[in-house]
Amino acid sequence: MTQVQASGTLGMSGRAEATVVRGAESWQFLAFIFAAVLTLAYGVIDDVTDSQAWRWRLGLHIGLFVVLGYLTMLNAWIRERLVRLMNWMKREGPA
Repeated sequence: MTQVQASGTLGMSGRAEATVVRGAESWQFLAFIFAAVLTLAYGVIDDVTDSQAWRWRLGLHIGLFVVLGYLTMLNAWIRERLVRLMNWMKREGPA
């Protein structure tokens, strides 16, 4: 068995900055927000429009899906705010 000796110190220099780390949990949260808002909006669209306006309803469904998909998955500004909201909601209160 060979032993390896290491010398030196481990440390951090410079200024530490706060960053938002996106892991699987944040993507699951974003998908949940997307699905929840989309389901609610689809229900509102179906209740507000009449059954004869199926083309308008289909167009609104597709348009809403594209807009909400862009905002929750591709738009960095909105995505950062949602991840920060998730981190804020996960924080535990004082003991």
